[in-house]
Amino acid sequence: MGVDCVCPFERPPGGDVDGLDGPVEVARQLNRRTTMNGNIHTVETLIRGNEQDVRREVQEVLEAFVDNPRFIIGMGDQVGRETSPENLHAFVEEARSSARSKGRRAESSISPGGVNSRR
Repeated sequence: MGVDCVCPFERPPGGDVDGLDGPVEVARQLNRRTTMNGNIHTVETLIRGNEQDVRREVQEVLEAFVDNPRFIIGMGDQVGRETSPENLHAFVEEARSSARSKGRRAESSISPGGVNSRR
């Protein structure tokens, strides 16, 4: 029996997978054996950041796992009610756009009342 998915891996202060080097090292160590889920910082990026911060962080994380088909981009925790709809839209749009440009499948699973139902 092994690990199928690590959910989530988190940036500091709650976790220890930081910046671009952290996810790159995680991807290297797991060598496509385990699905990874996460690493968009819930508070610093989604709540306190702006749309450009969200898009930049999505790109960083996707770049770290560019060669790993076993990756789900997500947040480190639940999305706080303080999160702006614009940041949620930026997250979904950037993830979809980037995935499609690399020939990957792009799906979203934000629940009703979330991003998909607002547009």
